[in-house]
Amino acid sequence: MTRPNTSSVTATLSQLTQPSQTSHLIDRIKTLSIPQFSCWLDFFAADFQQFLGAIALINNDALETRLEQVIEALTLKVGQVLQADQATIFMVDTDTGQLWANIPQPHTDKTIERRIPHNQGVVGHVAATGKSFNTSVAYHHPLFNPEFDEIPGYRTQSLLCMPIFNRNNQVIAVINFLNKTGGVPFDST
Repeated sequence: MTRPNTSSVTATLSQLTQPSQTSHLIDRIKTLSIPQFSCWLDFFAADFQQFLGAIALINNDALETRLEQVIEALTLKVGQVLQADQATIFMVDTDTGQLWANIPQPHTDKTIERRIPHNQGVVGHVAATGKSFNTSVAYHHPLFNPEFDEIPGYRTQSLLCMPIFNRNNQVIAVINFLNKTGGVPFDST
């Protein structure tokens, strides 16, 4: 792997430590090409392991907010790479037995918090089984809940849902991609 431009990575990482700059993180990641993003992600993931260890020891609201921003930015970029119309990450809340996500609302900077039982719908099924789910006809699958299409005129066609595991092989989140660009299904690989 070729290391990415250090100044670019450093600039992006430095935004994580500056509260006034974290809003620009999403914009910076959006502009990376797929090879640049792949390199940046590899570089970032290696260094981020130490950061995750520190998070386990710290209960800090500011740090949690920054982590949520990083997760949101990475989710959006992976959605772009997969050519998804929407990308959402649902975090597993083991205390409540729920999955939750802050779902961006179209044409605004606002999000809506969505909570669902850990074993309900496609997202819950993926969280419970640890197995990916991919369909090109979401409305025909019994696990799909059409109430998730809350945006007037929006209709989920293709859906790709994948678990995210921690080091102990436990599902800690589920990433959900909707409607691949061009009306084609998501690849099965």
